[in-house]
Amino acid sequence: MILINSLPPIDDSFKWKSRESFIDPRDMETRHLFMTFVLIWNHTMPYEAMIERSGNWKHHMYMLGPFYTKEYLATALVSIAPILFSRHDLEESWKDTINYMNSYVKKYLGRFLCQ
Repeated sequence: MILINSLPPIDDSFKWKSRESFIDPRDMETRHLFMTFVLIWNHTMPYEAMIERSGNWKHHMYMLGPFYTKEYLATALVSIAPILFSRHDLEESWKDTINYMNSYVKKYLGRFLCQ
């Protein structure tokens, strides 16, 4: 787990590194983008802030390679957030999760992920 304690500026040219390639988050299907965002969140936040999914998500952590540095994951959070938050096809439970994440970051890091 990599804990971040500050948020960098948004990088409009940010690309998410998948197993096979780099992907522009704007081109990702909403469900994939949301799940990627939760994955990033769960790898960068303290245990008590992690998002559960299917009852036991907190315990399902991926082994991220050395490419996924603290800086890269922090940039991913702030760069993906405005894209995800602006999607019109978010499920209600995803909206609740996003609101929780935004409030948590505001409380502990001093600013919202996205207005």
